[in-house]
Amino acid sequence: IIGVEDGILPHRNHLESESTDGIEEERRLFYVGMTRAQRKLTLTLAQQRRMFGEDTSTSPSRFLTELPTEDIQWLGENTEDSESRRREAGRFYLQQLKMSLQE
Repeated sequence: IIGVEDGILPHRNHLESESTDGIEEERRLFYVGMTRAQRKLTLTLAQQRRMFGEDTSTSPSRFLTELPTEDIQWLGENTEDSESRRREAGRFYLQQLKMSLQE
């Protein structure tokens, strides 16, 4: 699982660089990695992250806005999903993760 936030993907070094080559390479690797998912892919992001001892607000990776919206199901605080639905989805995800690790 990787945090799909600007500064992590693409990495902040590439965001600060004047060259777009690094971001393009990370975009390519991100899409290649997504195509390796056989059935379902779960991407995560945090609203805040502790970096270098400081809490910092984050923003979703620019790569997420490039994905087809009909293929994405957003779960979280900024959607219309109820708390119980998010918890149910979280339990299901953890159960699937546990089963895959036991294989």
